[in-house]
Amino acid sequence: MFVIRRYAVPDFPNTGYDTGMELTKWEPVMSNIMFTFTNGIAATSVYNIGGNVSYRLQATGTTWKIIGDVNGVDENSLVDVLFINKNFTATDTRTN
Repeated sequence: MFVIRRYAVPDFPNTGYDTGMELTKWEPVMSNIMFTFTNGIAATSVYNIGGNVSYRLQATGTTWKIIGDVNGVDENSLVDVLFINKNFTATDTRTN
């Protein structure tokens, strides 16, 4: 019914980090992001970056991809994604 996967995502994957999970079979929910800063910055300094942290899932081609970066910081991240099999998700039947 569902799968939880952890991905080691490098600093700003320009074309997206491919999860390998098919768009037609899975609905994703990004559930956790953990950062390791590689340029000596302290974790508390990230608060000074403001709104420049952006991670999201993107439907590209036939699979889900992770797009993300902490602007101005060299980081590696671990991203946990919950994938739910579409056979077990509700469908929208609104008519308006």
